[in-house]
Amino acid sequence: LAITIYGGPRRLMAHGAASCAVRTKQGILAGCTFAATLLRVLLLSVCDATALHWPSVRLKVFVDDASMQAIGQQEHVVTNLSESTAFLAESLEEDLLMQVSRSKSVLLASSKAVGVRLAARLRVWAFPVGEVAKNLGCDFSAGKRLKRKTQLARRLKVQRRLYRFKALRKAGAMTANVAHAGLSTACSYGLKVTGVPNKELQHIRRLVRSAAALRVHGRSLTLALMLDGNPQLDPAFIANRAPLQQWASTIWSKSVPIVNLQVAFDQALRNAGAAPWRQVRGPAGAVVATLQRIGWQARNAALWTTHTGLALDLRQTCPVTLAALVDAATLAWQWKQVAKAEGLEELADGGLISPLRSLMRPSGTEWTMGHAAAVKCTVVGGQWPQQRLADAGCSAEQVCQSCHAAPGTLRHRHWECDGTAALRRRSVDEGVVAAARGPAAGRPLWNRVLFLDPSRWIQPPLSEPMTYWFRVPADGIFSGIVYTDGSGLYPTMPGLRRIGFGIAALDSRGHLTGAAYGPGVHPMQVVPVAELLAFLTLLRHSMAPLEAKSDCQMLVNGFARGRVWCTAADRPHADIWALIWHILDGFGECAVSKVPAHATQADVDASRVSEADRAGNQWADVLAKKGARIHPSCEAEVLRCRRADLAVVKVGRWVGQLMMHSGRSGVLADVQLKTERLQPAARAIVQRSLSYGCRGHDVQLEGSRYVCRLCLRISRSKAMLCSKMCKGGTLFATAAHASHKLLRSGAVWWCSTCGCYGSHRLAGLKALCTGREQANVGPLSRLRQGFHPVSKARLPTAVPGRVSAARFVHAASSCSLE
Repeated sequence: LAITIYGGPRRLMAHGAASCAVRTKQGILAGCTFAATLLRVLLLSVCDATALHWPSVRLKVFVDDASMQAIGQQEHVVTNLSESTAFLAESLEEDLLMQVSRSKSVLLASSKAVGVRLAARLRVWAFPVGEVAKNLGCDFSAGKRLKRKTQLARRLKVQRRLYRFKALRKAGAMTANVAHAGLSTACSYGLKVTGVPNKELQHIRRLVRSAAALRVHGRSLTLALMLDGNPQLDPAFIANRAPLQQWASTIWSKSVPIVNLQVAFDQALRNAGAAPWRQVRGPAGAVVATLQRIGWQARNAALWTTHTGLALDLRQTCPVTLAALVDAATLAWQWKQVAKAEGLEELADGGLISPLRSLMRPSGTEWTMGHAAAVKCTVVGGQWPQQRLADAGCSAEQVCQSCHAAPGTLRHRHWECDGTAALRRRSVDEGVVAAARGPAAGRPLWNRVLFLDPSRWIQPPLSEPMTYWFRVPADGIFSGIVYTDGSGLYPTMPGLRRIGFGIAALDSRGHLTGAAYGPGVHPMQVVPVAELLAFLTLLRHSMAPLEAKSDCQMLVNGFARGRVWCTAADRPHADIWALIWHILDGFGECAVSKVPAHATQADVDASRVSEADRAGNQWADVLAKKGARIHPSCEAEVLRCRRADLAVVKVGRWVGQLMMHSGRSGVLADVQLKTERLQPAARAIVQRSLSYGCRGHDVQLEGSRYVCRLCLRISRSKAMLCSKMCKGGTLFATAAHASHKLLRSGAVWWCSTCGCYGSHRLAGLKALCTGREQANVGPLSRLRQGFHPVSKARLPTAVPGRVSAARFVHAASSCSLE
């Protein structure tokens, strides 16, 4: 069909006029849906001939990119690879009339001698010899250490577009999800193969954080990524997950012999040392380095141990399950980064993030986006109380400027300051205030709304599968119609989830004839796993004919689609599906059907479900809940976890109310800055620049350009101008000679003694002030009258030019909320 379409005549139409008929003789038409298929058909004979004559050479073709690889002794590799490459290139150009690009082709070898010999044998084609090349958008080498030029170039290209996200953010758009879908995806391309080193990962994390938030200085990078938008906004999730999941998928699908993977993995382990990322040569090295970063141990290519001590066999563990475990390890790694960077060692083993994320969602007029932003600002370390200002050299005062009774710390501001006592009495329970002032006052909960995760002390779920009989069926096996169900406890608390399964069989009169239940033993404690375990347990204790009825649509759909679909590497719970289909191979007649969940008598009366199906599903549900309770758990520990969540919410709501009450003007009343000592005119400039929220710039549109009146930075884009912190005019105030008496009229800086002036250059202001006007009286007299010396345009009122404290005011004092 495609060849017929290509061979037919075509005419170009324009404004009712038609050209003569033309026919396509070479190439593929743009937008053709058969493009990839036609190219395969065209290359099929040439590729088959190459593979037939040189079986030791591995040929890979991806659309219009081809790679040829050979492993073995030097003479064998040089001979076979040179002959096969010459044959393929000659066939493409002479037989298929295609052109092989000399500029994009490159010869890679594990040693320089092999590369030189290959180039000599292929000198007719003039293919260059290199150490690292770009292959399908990834850095590629023949057994040598990667230089990651392609990965760096991609990140720098994305970084140049950062101003677009900042412009959207300043316009009021929430860019966190856009950054996750755009920046993280772009920077993470190819990580499945090469991984990402720690230093490069830090650059990508800062890039995503800058795109998601307006203010980043002095704030925790990790906490900001944990609270912004998507729970997995942090690029560390995909950086850790991608290479490990790809390795697990390769083992699961058996696309590469496990022996070859083991050889590469052993070599990577030997080369790793103390700096594993410097020794990465391919996927095996990236896997070893990533495992070391998240705290996992590896015995060999398929046997790993997680940070919690869980043993994994990749030949029996679903890659999607492995990815979820890697995400849990990345979350633990995040908390270790927080403890290390913020000095909060108490949180090294994990903290509560779910109640904080609930506070980030506004709910009516009592809890707005302003309240949520205030809590986030406190959590990430964006607040600057008086003590912190003094420690940073931004103020000479350490005492709270509201009550003058104690050092101005966050604890004092939140729980002790007399200036907010009335508001505290109205908004916070006395018990919470007493606890904040008690022996546990130093905990990060009262200062930063951060609390350790108490679920780490709860006993883990069972690791050995067990089946309990509630009623043993006849002959000890199930047959006929049997009902299965799965259930879970505490589904909204990830650390406490426990699952169980239930199986029930009824006779024609609705009497229970057989029933079993048990705890769900699996690394993933989620209800779909319990549903599959119920069906798996039923198969182990039943015989054909069998009809399983379940209220899980996922089980019904998977059974209908077959083994290949269920056990694919990218399918969730493929490990359980593999066990199910292994039993079904010689089982006999078996069917799975859907039954409505939690049906009532009204559903029976309306003929939506039969009485037998309703009773059978209810029995299976009760037994599944009974199985979930077999896991070791303590109601007192669960209650403690819920109280911890409630405490974080209470403290967070109080902090949000306090900040909204005290920080409406942008600077809290309990701090004093060095700018308070400035002259009134200079202070007005600083406060006006703070109010704009443009990193301290006083932006004015002059023609088609934006100009900052303070630092004189110029740009055609306001977002680009505000991409860096305003230096408060320090270009002139510090670089101009100290003998000048500087004044500033808008963008014009001038000396009121000698008359030297400049707007974008220092000109005569670099030299010593002469004490008298140079040249003539015209410029100085015009400046004193408020006119530009050359254009005679009206200038703003002159103000003192040396504003020394303005350069750090925005970073130290602004608490305007995002």
